[in-house]
Amino acid sequence: MPKYPITYGVTLPFVRGQLGYFQASEDTLSQIKSNFINLVMTKKGERVHEPRFGCDLHTIVFEQNDEDMEDKTFDAIAEAVATWMPFLVLQESQYLTIDPHDIDRYTVKLYVKYGFTFNPNVFDEVVITF
Repeated sequence: MPKYPITYGVTLPFVRGQLGYFQASEDTLSQIKSNFINLVMTKKGERVHEPRFGCDLHTIVFEQNDEDMEDKTFDAIAEAVATWMPFLVLQESQYLTIDPHDIDRYTVKLYVKYGFTFNPNVFDEVVITF
């Protein structure tokens, strides 16, 4: 039996782990979720040596809010996923109702549900806060 558990990568957000500097994921699904959050939260041009990596979500979130906002958001995420995580299938994305306490904090909460091409019966979801 190994001395340490098998890990797949570092989870996001960064927190101190029990076995090292950062908390690590111990299963594939949690690592995929962490990688997805990393992809969506990274602005294009932000990553060193890979300026195409990321999502245009940051620019869309701060545009004028109109009836096409959710479609633009879904398209931006779908473009990033198609390029960097093609094994994911986006099911839906929507803005969550803004909490009245968050109005002055300028935050947006986005719900995203996705599935997997390698197993269509498995789904996962995440709420991303900007």
